[in-house]
Amino acid sequence: MRKQLIYSLMFLTAILLSAACVAACTIFVLRNGERAVLGKNLDWFADPGQVHVNQRGLVKEALPHPDGEPARWVSRYGSVTFNQAGREIPMGGMNEAGLVVETAWLETTEYPEPDGRLCLIEAQWIQYQLDNHATVAEVIASDSLVRITPSSVPTHHLILDGRGDVAVVEFLKGEMVSYVGDDAAFEVLTNSNYRGSVGCFVRGGLTGGNTSLQRFVDATAMIRDYGGGGGDTLIDYSFEILDRVSEEITPEHFTRWSIVYDYALGRIYFRTHDSRPLKYIDIADLDFSCGLQRLMIDIHSREPGRVNDGMTEYTAELNMERIREVFGIYRDHGFMDLSESQLLELAEYPDQLNCIEK
Repeated sequence: MRKQLIYSLMFLTAILLSAACVAACTIFVLRNGERAVLGKNLDWFADPGQVHVNQRGLVKEALPHPDGEPARWVSRYGSVTFNQAGREIPMGGMNEAGLVVETAWLETTEYPEPDGRLCLIEAQWIQYQLDNHATVAEVIASDSLVRITPSSVPTHHLILDGRGDVAVVEFLKGEMVSYVGDDAAFEVLTNSNYRGSVGCFVRGGLTGGNTSLQRFVDATAMIRDYGGGGGDTLIDYSFEILDRVSEEITPEHFTRWSIVYDYALGRIYFRTHDSRPLKYIDIADLDFSCGLQRLMIDIHSREPGRVNDGMTEYTAELNMERIREVFGIYRDHGFMDLSESQLLELAEYPDQLNCIEK
């Protein structure tokens, strides 16, 4: 049963990220002087989502995989992540050091072949980076230690750290390709390879339509038109960009979540199509110490404004309830159909992780 769950979870990650991003996902960085924020739209047919507070000092082992030894680590930083398939399987997030990792589909991705590095599935690569690193340079350097398994889905990443440094990370022809500094001057990512997207903008852009390149062009143009300003203008304008590039692919497939990460103010803002009032989490007010209550909140929380006090204690039972809801939607759309025992193992997976001994 354990082996069956492993392969099911690998497939789950593929469904989760590919279906979410293959049609329309947009990520960007917007700056106002020294302050930088990262915005993300998630477009899909499934609504459920949880915001998880992840602790530092937690001993972790990646899910086993047949083509290599799983990565093992102890989380150095606490983080807040946005998850749909349960705890420890994030779609993106920010850690207490200010590192933000977000993800979009890239069809031309080719992950490395098996080698001597430790391995993990794509979603756990995101959690690994948030657990271990503070800067984009550290994320890039980690490529010598761990690799994403070839069975994972084709994705690329826009990464922002607390220093304001940005990296685009892609996996092309079996190798990590990173764009930093002047090579990452266009701080936008959609669902086309980065170099080709930049080339499209430089050549004059497109004329409209629901395409990845058009969203790249539109977001880039809005960023260049930003005039700055005080107060919350950086946040307000970020959500204007997210509104501009939001998509309705079908009546069931459209922008579900919009998120803005702001490390300078220590906040993560978010709203959903089902709960439009803007909500935020104050990172500085969270206690990431291992052994305390593990907190979470439904992404569709009706409470506007600061939601720290609205968080509830994570439990395997609550995780199971959300996972059942998600997989019910998957099943209705012809996606994965896990057994009750597989769902239970997935829900209980986080409880196998323990705090490091003092």
